[in-house]
Amino acid sequence: MVKGFLKFLLLVTVLLVLLVGIPAYGLYHLFFVADQITLQASDGDGQRVCLSIPARVISLAAGLARPQIVIEPSEIEELEQWKPAIAAIISELDKHPDLPIVEVSTDGDVRVRIVKQNGKLRLFVDSREGDQITIDVPAHVVSDVVRDLTDL
Repeated sequence: MVKGFLKFLLLVTVLLVLLVGIPAYGLYHLFFVADQITLQASDGDGQRVCLSIPARVISLAAGLARPQIVIEPSEIEELEQWKPAIAAIISELDKHPDLPIVEVSTDGDVRVRIVKQNGKLRLFVDSREGDQITIDVPAHVVSDVVRDLTDL
């Protein structure tokens, strides 16, 4: 009788792991371990906002939005002529580990920098008033979303 009960208990444990444990681990990995997109903003008065979003959410949102995008024939022609340039940019981003991409200043009021660093595209915006915005996006997410949207 005890052996039968132990077999039953083992079977229930295995079923619980398969039915609950594996999906729970998947959700944990999606929201807490996977790549994150982070936004940090602060103003000159010391107020600060931090927001982290799992990168997978952005990829899923792009996939959901894709069928809703309506493109006119003239826009398709224009997109087609830009596809080689877009593909070259994505290819170069994938090749290089760290590199500055662009830096723009507007008469000393606002400075914008975009760099690829540690596998992320990082956007920095600084104003003379002390406002700062930093956005970090895993580079592969940008590549995937751009590829998806240019395949329209």
